[in-house]
Formats: sequence, C-alpha cells, structure tokens
Amino acid sequence: MNLYPEVLHLPCGGTAPQDLTTEFSYRCLDCGAVPGSLDQPKHCKELSEQYRMWKELGGKGWDYRTGK
Repeated sequence: MNLYPEVLHLPCGGTAPQDLTTEFSYRCLDCGAVPGSLDQPKHCKELSEQYRMWKELGGKGWDYRTGK
C-alpha cells in the first residue's frame, strides 16, 4: 500500500488530490484550500476537528483514504 494516498476524501464531502505544483500537499477541488491550512473554510475545519476528537475518545474517527 502506498504510504500517501493519491486523493484525500474530506469529512466535508470534498476531495483533495495531491497538489502537483508543490508535490507534497493536497488541495481541495471544492474550495481550493490545503486541508488543515489557515485558508480552509471554518465548516471544514470544524468537521475535521470533530472526527479527530471522536477518535481520541475511542471512536472510529475519519478515514481519509475511504471517506468513511
């Protein structure tokens, strides 16, 4: 299995393929932001944070490879 997936499936419903201009980050096709960056919309950040907290509390969390 490849260490880094070609596309991230984000909790907000967006998809972020690898950014070919930087070759080391991903860029969302819906909003154009790099996931986790300051430019990422507030709603998207809140969903990511919610899943991260659920994982810390023992829940499943979010799988960026499968989008589930």
